[in-house]
Amino acid sequence: MRTMPIRMDAKYFALLLIALLMVSLTSAQPVTITVNSNLNVRAINPLIYGVASGTASALADLNVPLNRQGGNPTSRYNWIVNADNRGSDWYFESISEGSSTQGAYADAFVNASQQAGASAMLTVPLLPYVATLGPSRSKLASFSISKYGLQTAHDVWLPDAGNGISALTSQAITGNNPLDANVPSNSTFQKAWIQHLFNTWGAASRGTLKYFIMDNEPSIWWQTHRDVQPQGPTMDQVLERILEYAAMVKSVDPSAMVVGPEEWGWNGYLYSGADQQYRSTSGTWNTSTLPPDRAAHGGMYYLPWLLSQLNANQQQTGQRLLDFFSVHYYPQGGEYSSAVDTATKLLRNRSTRDLWDPNYVSQSWINKNVTLIPRLQGWVQQYYPGTKIALTEYSWGADADMNGATAQADVLGIFGREGLDAATRWSCPNQLTPTYQAFKMYRNYDGLHSTFGDISVNVTSTANTDNLSVFAAIRSSDKALTIMVVNKMLSPAVATSVQLMVPSATSSATTTTAQVWSLSNASAYIQQLPYLPISSSGLITTSLPPESVTLFVVRGQAAASTASPFISPPPPPSLPSTPTPPTFSTHTQLLNPSILTLGTAVSVEVNVTLTKGNLSNGIVDFEIYNSSAHKVDQQFITGQSFQLSSATTSATQTYSWSWVPLSTGSYSVQIGVFGGGWSVDYYWNGKAGNFSVVILDTHNTTSPSSTIPPPPTPSSSKSSPSLKPSPPQPHPPLPSHIPPLLKKSRSPDSSPFNIKPQSSPFPRAHPPPLTVIRDSHNKRHNHKP
Repeated sequence: MRTMPIRMDAKYFALLLIALLMVSLTSAQPVTITVNSNLNVRAINPLIYGVASGTASALADLNVPLNRQGGNPTSRYNWIVNADNRGSDWYFESISEGSSTQGAYADAFVNASQQAGASAMLTVPLLPYVATLGPSRSKLASFSISKYGLQTAHDVWLPDAGNGISALTSQAITGNNPLDANVPSNSTFQKAWIQHLFNTWGAASRGTLKYFIMDNEPSIWWQTHRDVQPQGPTMDQVLERILEYAAMVKSVDPSAMVVGPEEWGWNGYLYSGADQQYRSTSGTWNTSTLPPDRAAHGGMYYLPWLLSQLNANQQQTGQRLLDFFSVHYYPQGGEYSSAVDTATKLLRNRSTRDLWDPNYVSQSWINKNVTLIPRLQGWVQQYYPGTKIALTEYSWGADADMNGATAQADVLGIFGREGLDAATRWSCPNQLTPTYQAFKMYRNYDGLHSTFGDISVNVTSTANTDNLSVFAAIRSSDKALTIMVVNKMLSPAVATSVQLMVPSATSSATTTTAQVWSLSNASAYIQQLPYLPISSSGLITTSLPPESVTLFVVRGQAAASTASPFISPPPPPSLPSTPTPPTFSTHTQLLNPSILTLGTAVSVEVNVTLTKGNLSNGIVDFEIYNSSAHKVDQQFITGQSFQLSSATTSATQTYSWSWVPLSTGSYSVQIGVFGGGWSVDYYWNGKAGNFSVVILDTHNTTSPSSTIPPPPTPSSSKSSPSLKPSPPQPHPPLPSHIPPLLKKSRSPDSSPFNIKPQSSPFPRAHPPPLTVIRDSHNKRHNHKP
């Protein structure tokens, strides 16, 4: 059995708080955790609990202080026509954001944030073009098939919109006219928008709209926005744009907080867009020779150089133009996904160490010590002291599984302990997921906006941090000690005893009981467990289930002096019943003859079977991918409901669809089931079927193989929904030395159809395994396109 004592020596939180937790597992040695409030005392900035594109209700419930609007479409937002271009997220289309009122989308975002008491962060476009619309606010495409020829994929809802990859050469189309779907933009154009925001919402010092982001991931513009920025920007070009646009923002509102450069991940920290493009196109990621742009800057890495130049500018002008040094980070080993197999779960448990541990080597293509937060702090201290640090996009995936929830709880604890200044998760978790509840454990565990402490105190532990993490903090409002224990172990249950030792002079007034709040697989919601008495020897005993987050709240002297001790605590509040997530299986049948000839429609019939739970107003999604993993067809049906009665154990609905292939080759069928608005990915079968298309040879009657495999076993289907609007998109094959860029996707929710975003049409530029894991950015998150 695992025992876990906590011992505290306190002059009352005077503050010598020492807590001892001893945990023992069957056949394992006891683990001791010590909390000492005299060591490593630092304030926790509440801005670390931010999210992206949260709704007013979610922001209020999570009690988050920061709401970020960002992602690829925001790089091309045109406030005059209230539209944006989705870039590589969705066929480089310019799409209306609804209302024709100038700035309506951004204003609505700020308003929703304000209603929930959160400060808004808006992205300021730095690209030379922003979206425009056609007659009657119709969509426009940067890569029109009628103008630029047949392409390897197109938008099924706007057939003339191609993906910019020539069907004849399989290469990216170059020389397109940016004015096909865009209009020029510059700092003068954007200044009018900043002035509009200032006039509408007031100065940033009021707190409603305080943060202005310098675009999004500029070092991969040459991929995500290649229709208007086909060349990766150099270090100097990024610096020039930040200096110009940041000065413009502060000329309108000197109290505005400028955030940048918003780089995407590891390679984006070290190499400019010009160098990433050079390495990718020349195949030189594995060479020791410096790429041209870095060589031209004395061999300095990209972000340290940028900080040094921003500092030099401040020394010359007397004005600070960058307030928050911001980057994005997604673990690159496949953790940012809905995968919950044992290997991925264990990797997810370990890889949070990328954020802080100098002894941890990233188990991904990075294969180095990331040590992200200390690394960024070191760069700032050396090159631009006084700059705050922000992680404005991150996620460890598996939102619908407790493994994702424990990772999220671990990450938030790390942020506070390591002294990060701000963070916004990509994106706001779906309210039906345990990851959402993990957020609430820190910000609103009791429904009354009670929070984890705001003064971090030292924690040392003999536990393996891959299995169990502990964070402690004092809550300044009532001097309570809060201890968050994140049990990441998959099994077995951890029997835990917590021992608190306090001076006898204050023990009766200070700690007679401890509150306990728990999140585990036992419930979809946070549960208040019975108050735990503290014995005369200072012992508290309880148990921690596997994959759980447990918060102990020990009242401080100040709180005890104004309230009675918790002798007879009230019963835990009643909680709504835990909904059972629906689970599905599918069976696919190809209705065509065995010989599929070019020009012949492919007809597919699918049985979708509900095996557990119920689904109302869902989406059934059908997709076809070619051998290069490019989506060539997508059809889906909204408003679908599956219900089980007391007399049935399954419910099946049959769907059929047809598609005419435009080229020969091998194709795969993929099927998914989602909640309304693509909110939750309940099921995804990436191997539902496959077939081949050939040119009929009248001299050869041999039939090409065309098979539809049997339904997948439960273990092969996605049991854990992803919060992205679409399931993880397949990535095109890459050279063995270059990893796929793991990026986010956003569905064009402003179109008549909620369409999932396409995956990147060509290999991204990155060194040995580079993967920008994320989905596209529909910064209304949970609807990212």
